[in-house]
Amino acid sequence: MANCMDIPQIGRFFSSVDSALQIATQGRASPQQALNDAAATLRPSDQLPVH
Repeated sequence: MANCMDIPQIGRFFSSVDSALQIATQGRASPQQALNDAAATLRPSDQLPVH
């Protein structure tokens, strides 16, 4: 059985969450904003919201 960390998307997910936690705990962004930014990095560019 393959290790789940061998799946590139899983590694990207944990890296994004780790960064979000660091940003939030350092007070550089609110926890919600840090997680929203992390989620945006995981979405394909054709699914990003248009503002």
